[in-house]
Amino acid sequence: MNRVDLGVITTLLRSPRTIAESIQRGAMLRSIAAASIAAILVGMGVYGGVVGSIRGGLQITFAASKMPIVALVSLSLLAPMLTGAASAFGIELKFARAAALVLASTARASLVLLALAPVVALFATIVTDYHDQVMLATIGFGIAGLSGLSLLWHGIPAGAHRPVLAAFALTGFAIVSAQSAWVLRPWVTRPQSAVTFLRAPEGNVGAEVVRTSFSSGGDYAGARAVGGGAR
Repeated sequence: MNRVDLGVITTLLRSPRTIAESIQRGAMLRSIAAASIAAILVGMGVYGGVVGSIRGGLQITFAASKMPIVALVSLSLLAPMLTGAASAFGIELKFARAAALVLASTARASLVLLALAPVVALFATIVTDYHDQVMLATIGFGIAGLSGLSLLWHGIPAGAHRPVLAAFALTGFAIVSAQSAWVLRPWVTRPQSAVTFLRAPEGNVGAEVVRTSFSSGGDYAGARAVGGGAR
């Protein structure tokens, strides 16, 4: 098993383009993958714990253990999807490089989540409304996701189809990770709901997004009409 190279983790934060260029050359793929997995486990785990702390108790442990699983499961599906899409567009992107690329991009986002965790934890104690707390946690994910975009972009070989392939990768990851997170819910857990590791399968993430939009706007009748389970 490869040791985690702390220099790679530092470079992920300070110079993502350097990591992307190394991946394009096929250099240091094992080191990048090992460091990325470690960063994902730590960053996602800590941020998951912060999200779970909104409810407290066992939910902290549950959310901290599940969040890295969502990321790694999503990446295991995205890497072959990205390789296949690149081939369809006539772009040479070997599977090993695609896997390293999606791992590194998510690792950088995970490191940003790690940095944001104390800030989100602080504001979660100030914001008392459940829906606002969920929105706060979501904003953290949005900021972290943006941090991985430049690495993903530079890691895709240049060409006329690079924007389309990058958009495909982002869309695919968003859909797969969102549905994975839905399957492994709850994360925050509503105040009136029991704390459990998993909830029974029901609905889908699309219906939940619509339902939450109604709840956030105060239209609880509309939310009940849509249905969906607690986060």
